[in-house]
Amino acid sequence: MNFKNNALRELPNFSKEFPDYSLGEILYSVVRITGAKKISDLLTLSDEEIFSAIEKAKAQEKEN
Repeated sequence: MNFKNNALRELPNFSKEFPDYSLGEILYSVVRITGAKKISDLLTLSDEEIFSAIEKAKAQEKEN
């Protein structure tokens, strides 16, 4: 599975599902799931981990 392309496709879908969210709010909800403490921590994440974080963030936002 190509997680990089899937992750890139999911971000616009996230935005469509939550049209009131700013880009910062979307990115925050995803980065928060990864547990990254600083921006450079994102460089160590795999494409699969980022894709999973996007999916988890969408699910959590739907619950709220």
